[in-house]
Order: sequence, then C-alpha cells, then structure tokens
Amino acid sequence: MRLGIDIGGSKIAAALIDESGSIIQQIRRPSDRSADSKQFISLLFETVNTLCPKRSQISFCGVGYPGSISGQGHIISSPNLPMLIGLPLKNELEKLLSVAVAVDNDANCAALAELKFGALQNAGQAILLTLGTGIGGGIICNGELYRGVSGTAGEVGHMIIHPNGRPCSCGNKGCWEKYASAKALTALLRKQAMADPNSILWQIACGNIKNIGAHCTEAALKKDDQAAVIALEEYLEELSTGISNLCCLFDPQIIAIGGGLSALYPYFAQKLQTLVKQKVYSGDAWQGKLIKARFGNNAGLIGAAFLS
Repeated sequence: MRLGIDIGGSKIAAALIDESGSIIQQIRRPSDRSADSKQFISLLFETVNTLCPKRSQISFCGVGYPGSISGQGHIISSPNLPMLIGLPLKNELEKLLSVAVAVDNDANCAALAELKFGALQNAGQAILLTLGTGIGGGIICNGELYRGVSGTAGEVGHMIIHPNGRPCSCGNKGCWEKYASAKALTALLRKQAMADPNSILWQIACGNIKNIGAHCTEAALKKDDQAAVIALEEYLEELSTGISNLCCLFDPQIIAIGGGLSALYPYFAQKLQTLVKQKVYSGDAWQGKLIKARFGNNAGLIGAAFLS
C-alpha cells in the first residue's frame, strides 16, 4: 500500500492508496502555522499513525508540499509555512516511518495524478492549476512533468501580474495568487456582502463577516445572489489574466482546473473560457481547452503516492 501526504497552507491530508490510484482510507486535519519544524514533524507523524497504526502496510511514502523542494527533499521556499524553510523533510520522515520517502511540490503531485489517472492522461502539453489557499501549477511537457533547471518550475501563483500590488508572503508584491486564490475570492465576497445588506451573502454572514468564505459561493450562486455574481466576475478577471499569460508562454493542449475552487467550475467554465480567449495573444490562435481536473482536492494525495 502506498501512503500519500498532502501538506497545504491550512491542512494536512494523508491517505492509503492502492496501485490503481484509488484512495482506500484518508484523514484530514488542520495544519498549525504556529508550530516550529519539530512540532510540525510530530503532527505529521501523529496524522500517519492515526491513519495507519500498522505501518508495515506502507511500501512507500510520497509528500506534496506547498513550496519549492530540493532534489534531496529539503524545503527551499515556503510562503505559506515559512517556519519550515530548510527542513530536511524527506530525511525526517524516513527516520520516523522506516520507508522510502519522496517529496515534491504539491501542484506537481496533483499534475502527476491527473497525468497518470485523470484528466491529463495522454496529454503531451498541459498545465494543471490548483486553486486553493494559494495557486499552484504543474506543467506537463512532452508527456512528462517539467520541473525546470532547479526543480522549481510551475510556481505560477507567484507570477507578478500587478507590479507594486498587494504584498505576498513570498516577499514580492502583486503575485497572481493574491488576486486569484480562494483567499482572494473570499475577500471579494466579503466586500460585496458588506455593500449589499440584502444579499444572500450578508444573510450567510449572520452579522459576522468572517463567516463568509469561498465555500459560501456555491450556495449564494444557486440562489442567483447578485453580490456573489459580482464577486465571481471580479475574480474571473484576475484568474483569466494569469491563465492567458500561461497560454501565451506554453500553448498547452489542456489547462485543467483543480484544487478546492474547482468545485465551482460548472458556475464559471463558460465565462472563464470566453475571457481567456479574449486575452490570449492573437485571439483564436490558442486552440487548447480548459477543463475541470478529475481528482479535485485529492489529486495531491494520489500523485504524491506515485512519486516513485
């Protein structure tokens, strides 16, 4: 049995996965941004131990991490979990679990899952976008995962699309994920709710604007709430700008939308396709397509388990 671990900016997930890519059992829990590296490793170990007390069942462990990873499995950069920079994650987990461990960027893992079992099967040139706490990207080139010279290719969330824009946790300003992640959508929803006290969004808030998150979008859109519609339209302008840039750079056959926000894909698919076509250089020159990824939030888990 393979063990996949997906570390996110706000959660840790682990799953036992069979050779067909099917999840047999999984567990999710909040991550602790206040933890130091030693405490974080302990939290990972406790999560695995809860999932699988008999670790002799595990033949391999793969980890998807939201940042840049060295070839030796050390964390190089980590905008959402900066306290873990420099952590030799591969070595630490191998000591605790007594199995071979591989570590890669979480979006690379998700792309690998979609390439091997999901929406990107048989795709020669493709990109998977993971829309969640931040924005991750996995690039498929000639049917294989492209990592670049230093292994950090695909950090698309940190493309600067608004020079001198909003400060990002990476240290730069104007990064794409500050405008097109789930956090960015949440900010837009809250802004529109406060502007319209008669909206469904405001009712969801129940007097506390912090009750509104990206997870509220679908419920509001189902009732044709105009506050949610306006927020989503603003969000799609930013999302489409980044995607059109990627189309100009890579000319992919497919761009698959994954991550937590992919649950909203049916509500924005047509509008997003139209906006991207409008913004791509030479208009109809890009003949690729936008699709929803198959595995959603589980892609990172599945792909991690198949890093070896």
